[in-house]
Parts: sequence; C-alpha cells; structure tokens
Amino acid sequence: MDLTGLNIAQQTTWTQEVPCLYGAYKWLNGIPLHYFNTNISVRDLHTNVRLMSQIEGVEKWGFEALFQRSISWDRVDEIVNRYLKNGARFKFFPPVTMALLPVSDGRMHCDYESHTLEVRRDGQFEIWSMPGVEMKFFTQGADGPRESGQIAFLKWDTRIFSAVAIDGQHRIAALKKFRDSSHPESASSDVPATFLVFDPRLPRDKHLLNLVREIFVDVNHNAKTVDDSRIILLDDRDFIRRAARSCVLQSFNEKAEPVTPLWQNLEEGLPTLYLKGIPQELIDLNLGRQGADVSKLRPWQFISVFNAYRILKFFVFGNRWDAFESVMSINSLTEDDGALGAAVASKRPDPEDDEQGCIEDDAFVFSPAIGDELLTDYFDENVRPLLMGILTGIKPYRNFIERALKLLSSDHGTELREYLIAESTADRATRSTLSENLERDNPDLYAVLQASQKKLRRPDGWEEDLIWYSVTQRAFFSELPMVRKALEYFSDPDEPKTLLTFVDRYVRAVSCLWEAGVFRRDYKPVGAMPLWFGSPLEIRNGEIVISLPMQLRAGWLV
Repeated sequence: MDLTGLNIAQQTTWTQEVPCLYGAYKWLNGIPLHYFNTNISVRDLHTNVRLMSQIEGVEKWGFEALFQRSISWDRVDEIVNRYLKNGARFKFFPPVTMALLPVSDGRMHCDYESHTLEVRRDGQFEIWSMPGVEMKFFTQGADGPRESGQIAFLKWDTRIFSAVAIDGQHRIAALKKFRDSSHPESASSDVPATFLVFDPRLPRDKHLLNLVREIFVDVNHNAKTVDDSRIILLDDRDFIRRAARSCVLQSFNEKAEPVTPLWQNLEEGLPTLYLKGIPQELIDLNLGRQGADVSKLRPWQFISVFNAYRILKFFVFGNRWDAFESVMSINSLTEDDGALGAAVASKRPDPEDDEQGCIEDDAFVFSPAIGDELLTDYFDENVRPLLMGILTGIKPYRNFIERALKLLSSDHGTELREYLIAESTADRATRSTLSENLERDNPDLYAVLQASQKKLRRPDGWEEDLIWYSVTQRAFFSELPMVRKALEYFSDPDEPKTLLTFVDRYVRAVSCLWEAGVFRRDYKPVGAMPLWFGSPLEIRNGEIVISLPMQLRAGWLV
C-alpha cells in the first residue's frame, strides 16, 4: 500500500530534544565529561529514565556493570508518605543525575560504537553526534559552543542508549510511585536533572563502566556513606576491595551464559581441591558492617563479601603495608620495574618515619591498570590458594558447595541461579512479590525452585558445631593468635614449607577435626581468652600447644 502523501507521523525511537545548559569537566579531566543541566518531567522519568532493576537481564550482569544500590522500597514509601504527600512540607529535590550509556540486547556495553564525535553546522547550530546520541548547540554565529553556560539540546535513540540513574534513584522511584505517567499533570511536574555524556575519546586503560562506577562511588561515598558491600563490588582503585570481589565466582559470563565452577588441585601431588572463587549464589553481596553476623545470612549462604574483604584486609594482610608486600611477594620490586614497580615503591613508608607501621587511607589504592597486574600476576599466585583453599576446601564447606553445584547444574539450574540472586539483592517486600508472581505465573517452576532451596539449605545444627562460622570467620577475627600458632604446627618439618603445602595441611587437619565432631558450641576459659570446647589448642605453662584426643593424634596430619 502506497502511503505517500498521507500525513502520518512516523514511529521514532528517538527522544524529544531536551533543552539544557551545557558544561564540560575538561579542565579537571583532560578529556571532557559533558554535562547537561535541565529539568525533567515526571512523565519523562517514567518513559526515558531507567533504574538498574528495570533493565532486563540485570541479574546476569557481572559486578563491573552494577553501580546502583538495591532499591529500598521502605525508603521509597517514606519519601512518598512523609514528604511528597505531606501538604505541610515545602518541597524541593536536588538534581537527579543520569548517565547516557549504550544498552542493548539486555546488556550494558563498555564502549561506544564510535570513538569520535561527528561535528556539523546547521545554520545557527553546531551539532555533535555519534550513533544514538545528538548534542545540538545554539552558537549565535560563534565558531563553536562555549565550554560552560551554552544553550544546548540533547536527544538519544532509546534502542541504543538508556539514561540510567547514577544518583537519586530513590527520589526517582518515589516520584514515579507518587505520580503515575497517566496523571494529567505528569508532563508539567518536573524536577532538576543532570545528564552526563562521556566523550568517546575515553581515558587510557579505562572504559565506560570504569568511569560510571568511579563517579558513583565519589558522588555517593563523599555525600552519603554507601553500603560497605556495594563499595567492595564497585571500587576499582582500592586493591583489597577489588581482590575480595574477585574471590566471588560470578554466575554468568559476559554473554549471560551460566558459568560452571571447576574444582582443581592446589598443586600436583596434593589431595586438597579448591575453587578459584566462591559461587555467587552462596555468598551474600549486600550485607555490610552492620549486618555481617552469620545470623543475617540467607539459609543457602555461608559468608558475605564484606567478611571476605575483612579476612583479606585484617587476617591475610594484617592491614599493614609491609605485610601486604610480603604476602604478595612484591617486596623486591623497585622503581626500575616499570609502572608497577614505581607504584609499589611510592607506597613504601620512609624508614626514618617513626610512624611507618601506621597505614594510610590510600595505602592500597592503585590505578585500575596497576590493580589488574597485581591481581593476575601476584594475588592469583600468592594469596588466592590460601584464601580459597580454606573457604572452599574445608570439608563441611566443600560438602555444602558440592551439593549446591549439583543443584545448580540440574535441568532448572539456570532458573534457580537467577532466582537466588534476585532474592539475595531484593528487600523483603520485593522478595515476597517475586515469590507470589512466580507462584501465580509458573506454579510448576515455583514448586521446583522451592524444593531446590530446601535441599540447598545449611544442615540443621550448623551453628551448634560452630564449624561454619568459627573455623573461618570467628577464628579469623576472635582468636587470631591461636589460629596463627596452630598453623605453625600444621607444617611437616621434613616437608618444604611452601604456601600450598601449608594450606593443604591446614585444610586436611580442620576437616579431620570436624569429621571427628571436635567442634562444639560450649566455651571454656584458656588463660584470659575464651575458647570453644574441642579446640585442639590450649595453654600449658604459658605456651599455646596442640592437645588432641588420643584417637585423633595418628590421623591429625595425615
């Protein structure tokens, strides 16, 4: 059918032009960060701005693509009821901040399709564009737009780009809940907003998601403390945080395909098996400092990413730079060893400094490129086997993980993974809605997932034998001197004292004690320190010694 000549509006996926005032943080960054100050209507908040939870497939994204807090709907309700609906309050919202990011096929992309901006003139306007984004400047006959205060118009193709909230997601959610898009005043109800557009000439060694996460951390951490766990998952610069999140084996790869965890030997000839990371489904990614107690974990989890971070920082590295260098085996690096050597050398305290044992706030902060090198060339070789050998190799942990992996590789394993991750990142009300919707829409799958969750739960009485919490988390934090002393005994004097043989002995010794039922909840005083009954340690004549039941002595180091 020939529609030529008919006055029919063509369907478009482009937004309307948003009038703005333009500025650029070129003077601070070298490469400009373009920002557009404007106001945005509640109707456009509904149609053109997306929260992380609204992007399809987000539960399969890796940490590198996450930069928002999980929505607290209790907080959203509080904003709606105590603020927006309160007629006695005079109201104003600070600007919400969105970044225009390439999002398609259910994935957020790290790079633009083009690495340059196309510039063209159109009468009084100069237009900068790349596939999916257009920035138009009213130049008033000048050679080009000014770097600040310039009138500009911004639009984007919603098939290629999304305006994703970086700051103010709870305000956005509350405004959407308070005023529906169909409300007659939604188009005239507006709030101040800032849109960020990263220049396609990205800084060296960084991609879009690096930059978004840096801005998120700086804006939220400096303005209002962000959850400890969220900072661990996002911070590219603090190496210990980055190493902690690398110890989580993410459930899905970059193509959103399920990842299969593989057991491997610590070393050829050693029987101890370990995983390079803790399966994502079994570690809590949200609990921070205030919620890291074991009782806050879900029934299928046995550690939080925050506690993994604390183990690394305070037990493995002792929160000391000299210990960090020693454990990572980087103490021989000098300024002549390239960028990494220069970065490490710059962190070393002055030997003349009386306070050289004190740790600086930025002691473990490196550029992302240096962090990559430290992680792959030193952490993976010298630290990961120690931490992962203990957290995945000790018998009760390994038994639990193996049972979980069997369920996750079943016919409905992918759905179970997605469901567990969604439950782990949602608040109570959202979890309830998630469960209700699944039971209503797919009762057969709901029944399978419920049965799987029951099989995945920690065994009854796990708190009573204290193995889950005490052998790793409680022992690491409450009884460090005894654990360290015990580890010395786990080395065979006739065997090379390498890191891997050390971990192998430790894992086998603790597994032996657990299988013999040594660990119990009751405590006894040992000197001035409480120690649980059944521990192989006690004090004799002022010395910490290993004391084992007779029947265990023969098998203690076998």
